[in-house]
Amino acid sequence: MVKAGILLSRPPLLTPDTHPFEAAYHLYQRRLNERLVLPFTQYLYYKRGTPTWHDEVLVGDESGSDQRVLELLVDEEGRGAEFTPRGGNVKTGGLTRVTAADQRKGWELPSGPLLPLHQGKEGLREAARRVLAETCGPNMNTWFVGAHPARIFAGQANVQQAANPAYQDFQWLTKEEIKAVVDPAYWSRIQDMLVAQ
Repeated sequence: MVKAGILLSRPPLLTPDTHPFEAAYHLYQRRLNERLVLPFTQYLYYKRGTPTWHDEVLVGDESGSDQRVLELLVDEEGRGAEFTPRGGNVKTGGLTRVTAADQRKGWELPSGPLLPLHQGKEGLREAARRVLAETCGPNMNTWFVGAHPARIFAGQANVQQAANPAYQDFQWLTKEEIKAVVDPAYWSRIQDMLVAQ
């Protein structure tokens, strides 16, 4: 059986924590840009003499801080309680949960078999796109970089029909973190595909 798999790579953009002056500067520039980009006059909607802009940031306001932006994103998403252990902090508990896949070291890259011939011809790239849409959903903004197989298992084919596993969860991990959560035999097969940063 020929299987197509997907290795999703998201190299992080690591930046240092911003200085309070730098955060205030970026907030000021963003608000200045919002004010200068108006394509039409505001007097169509507001009576002359009303305060047009009453949104200046006061001294000590936390609206531009990284922590406040993170809290707003969690609140807007509305899923903070879903990722929090019982009795934990809803705002910061998203990275500490343990799943069944963690306990049995059952994490794997998304993969699946090619379609049977009676359903039509399908290449590895089309199969990888289909498997990615089936396992992760259609709303992932991804693009394929390589146009050739990462590895061909010549003479190592598994003839048994494996049950299609139901993917229930995902993790964004670094190369070192992947080694800790997958099976050692599986790690030896995929470690050379991952970028070391």
